[in-house]
Amino acid sequence: VVQSFEGVLGRFIVRGTGDNVSPVSENAGSTSILVYPNPTSGSVNIRAEQPVVRIVVRTMLGAIVQDLQGASLTQWNGTSSDGAPVATGTYIVTVTTLSGSFTLPVVVQ
Repeated sequence: VVQSFEGVLGRFIVRGTGDNVSPVSENAGSTSILVYPNPTSGSVNIRAEQPVVRIVVRTMLGAIVQDLQGASLTQWNGTSSDGAPVATGTYIVTVTTLSGSFTLPVVVQ
């Protein structure tokens, strides 16, 4: 799903919608999502060109750890739905904006 990755801050350029990503021209239908810091030891900031309305965090096995919904989300605080800090490891974060859903890996140290 991730088309490219740049630098230490974890900048992902994602093209397409959800898991159905297909090659497109540089300017058509692309959304830039910035996830930082990544890797993290706590909170992760999420920035996108469109307002973020949902953030779903899953384990590598697909179990939902946290499901945040709101008008303009900008952060996942590194906790599960019961408020406990998550264990170290790689998580799959699905960010939903007004233009679609995009899946990104986040490493918690």
